[in-house]
Amino acid sequence: MNPATRTTLLVFILAVVIGLYGIAFANTNTKPVTVDDIVNIEFAGEFDISPDGKWVVWVKTSPDKEKSRRKTNIFLSSTEDTTVLEITRSTKNDHSPKFSPDGSRLAYLSRLDKSKTQIYLYDIRGGEPKKITSVPNGVNQFAWRDDNEIVFSAREDSTRYEQKLKKAKDTTVIVADQEHYPPVRLFELSLKDEKVTRLTTNRGAITEFDISPGGRWVVMNENVDVNYTYDHRNPPRQFLMDLSTGDRKEILTAPHVDPYNFKWNSQGRGIYCRRPVASDSTDTYVSIGELYYFELDTGAFHRIDTGGANGLGRTYVVVEDGVVAALAGGVRDEIVHLRMDGHRAKKRYTVESVAKQSIRLSTGTRNGNRIVYSVSNASTVPVNMTATVRKGALKNENEIAKINKHLKKKTLARSEIVRWTGSLDDEVEGVLFYPLDYEDGKKYPLIASIHGGPTGVDPDFFSERWSNYPHMLSSKGTFVFQVNYHGSGNYGLRWAESIKGHYYDYEVPDILTGIDYLIERGLVDPDRLGIMGWSNGSILGIEACMRSDRFKVLSAGAGDVNWTSDYGNCRFGGGFDNAYFGGAPWDIPEIYVEKSPFFRMRDLKTPTLIMFGSNDTSVPTEQGWEHFRAMQQIGTTPVRFLLFPGEGHGPRKLAHQKRKMEEELDWFDKYLFDTYEEKNEAFDDKSLPAFSIEKSKIARSDALYGETKNGVVIPELVEAAGLKIGRFEVTRAQYKAFKPDYEIAPGTENHPANGISFEDAGAYCGWLSNTTEQTYRLPTTDEMKKLVKLAKSNLGNENNLERWVGYTPTPDEMAMLDAKIEELEKNRLLIEDVGSMRSVGDPGVYDLGGNVAEWATNGDGGKVMGLSAVSSRDKRAPYVEPRTVYIGFRVCRE
Repeated sequence: MNPATRTTLLVFILAVVIGLYGIAFANTNTKPVTVDDIVNIEFAGEFDISPDGKWVVWVKTSPDKEKSRRKTNIFLSSTEDTTVLEITRSTKNDHSPKFSPDGSRLAYLSRLDKSKTQIYLYDIRGGEPKKITSVPNGVNQFAWRDDNEIVFSAREDSTRYEQKLKKAKDTTVIVADQEHYPPVRLFELSLKDEKVTRLTTNRGAITEFDISPGGRWVVMNENVDVNYTYDHRNPPRQFLMDLSTGDRKEILTAPHVDPYNFKWNSQGRGIYCRRPVASDSTDTYVSIGELYYFELDTGAFHRIDTGGANGLGRTYVVVEDGVVAALAGGVRDEIVHLRMDGHRAKKRYTVESVAKQSIRLSTGTRNGNRIVYSVSNASTVPVNMTATVRKGALKNENEIAKINKHLKKKTLARSEIVRWTGSLDDEVEGVLFYPLDYEDGKKYPLIASIHGGPTGVDPDFFSERWSNYPHMLSSKGTFVFQVNYHGSGNYGLRWAESIKGHYYDYEVPDILTGIDYLIERGLVDPDRLGIMGWSNGSILGIEACMRSDRFKVLSAGAGDVNWTSDYGNCRFGGGFDNAYFGGAPWDIPEIYVEKSPFFRMRDLKTPTLIMFGSNDTSVPTEQGWEHFRAMQQIGTTPVRFLLFPGEGHGPRKLAHQKRKMEEELDWFDKYLFDTYEEKNEAFDDKSLPAFSIEKSKIARSDALYGETKNGVVIPELVEAAGLKIGRFEVTRAQYKAFKPDYEIAPGTENHPANGISFEDAGAYCGWLSNTTEQTYRLPTTDEMKKLVKLAKSNLGNENNLERWVGYTPTPDEMAMLDAKIEELEKNRLLIEDVGSMRSVGDPGVYDLGGNVAEWATNGDGGKVMGLSAVSSRDKRAPYVEPRTVYIGFRVCRE
């Protein structure tokens, strides 16, 4: 064995040993992912590489808890060492940074001054960012043409028609108003004089553009139909513009070409792009993407043979000698380096990470072979990297954009790629996450977590989000199962199109057979199954529960139940429904009714949690109402409906994301894990405060409060409200001197004497008068009123009920608190040492508004006055005398 091979083998053995030790350690010292961990997750993106390849600029997305949303800021990382510079520190979402061609400056987008999104310029050599545009309707996108010109797209200035409506405060919306479809055009900004020139006068909306090396040409996609998102009929058109002459001509005019994602090659001789490909070229709503090339000189349009059978994966990037592309490969894309000659790939190299994990491409540079990418698998936090690519090999790798340090201390679930035979006898693929406490031979619950789309995919790549959080769920002692059912993306055209006309028919059996496969392996308890999903994942989860009674719980986020109404309400209902159901509901009503769970809702027996954004148009909020009303009116199984105000197709506010996860976890605890504990909404353990005791000028006898008189500890008196009144309520130690059989638990000698009757309080005053040869008595009701009035401003600092719960309870909550008080009293009463709270007046009287209520005399007998530890300070509520155990007294002296 040669030395290199021996070293490699030793490294491999060491990695296996460390891995096994890590698994064993995780099982005994787990630090599970929490809801807060997910809310605090950071993202790195929008990378751009400097022309000299020495720097990468990127955007960090992080939580802004104060505003309950995410903020984005711009960072600069060295490609050669660990240097990271923070360029912006705003809360206004700075994004889309791009280097100037000479690399000396950065331009980026921001709403720093609360106006519309504008372009800002930052000199890397120093200085403050400067706003360089003031476009009335804001900037959409931009690109450097050269060191002195920037081209950007923006919505045209408001028309007289729009200005009149705004002045009249007329907010009427005309649906699909093609006549007033606002154009988005190209403009050019000169940095020398900050002059803006309009480059195009197109009628449609330019949705993307890319400028050629050297800055002469710009290619653009222009959406010409306001209805395109809905019906997918009249696709965007493509134009090529010569910026030196202003000539603009349409290209790629053959029907059903529909290219997008344009990127010039490094020589400026042609343009790469994606093209949707389907078996029916006239309908590409369900399709896969293929890599194509447009020749600038000839206008020819060629498909590039990437060597992949399933089309493009997530992305491709342009480098100096060609393209680095992700090829669709199911749970893990294949990354290839194609050395190009025009539209022909002269060489094809496979690119692999050192860790042999999945690679996710971010960007590349046309004047070099440097790329930015992230490396991960389903069980490891992604690492953001940069390297140069030479014949497929990654050279001089360097980690950049270090984020999510809090996750690297957490215990993540073990994951496994699983395969089984599903619909049409095809092999189906998925990702299985193991319980953190997994033991061989033991069966566990399972939650099927279903992705959306349908053409989404669950990859072998870390993904922990508000919508899908397998690592956090695994800490509940459950398997989490992700299924790449028929119709999912990343598996080729046949797979994607297989569910056209067969919606539900193949996807749901794929899920059910996958669960059966895991049950047969002896991993899963068939009596403890749950299912969850968002969007299409929710749609399939609902149908799975209609077809099978095996699921104990369902969480359905933004899922359709009535396709007849979806056709009109969904923003892309026409295109989606025509593609998957084969036509419109007025032509095939029986299909729409048959496919809609709404008309079979009596079959749904699974406890269901429904969640929607109130402004969702992708899966219209009305679908949630129909789902909820059907289940609520039928009334055969529990249902709960959450609406997130102001949210679209998924919550963006951090508070809503957190609430979504917490509600979901409670639902699973209640109906799957059987671990749910009913929450006392009137009490929060975090409310229990810490107190400081004011000890200055307080009389003590050793450890006991009070003064010593004739060998007996008696109450200390101070002047307040015209009285010589006890600084504290009579303590237990003081009362025991009068009544030796009065029981005191060790450590409570300075608690107020409690459970005292009016007669016993009076008897103590008589005993104290005899012992001291001074006259003591109970305060009168009028005197006590003055004392209570003195305490009113201090009630928030007293040991009353608000202290324990942290707020003023309503009458309804008071009833709910009774049980919690009884639970707390199992350990001890809620009273504290006298003097535990803040005093009132000078020199200071304590506990007038809490601890124990107190006896006063009214001429005919006694009356209990003041608040206790279980009394609310609600001024609008009638006074309620507390239980005897919370009644004591204080003395005054003539």
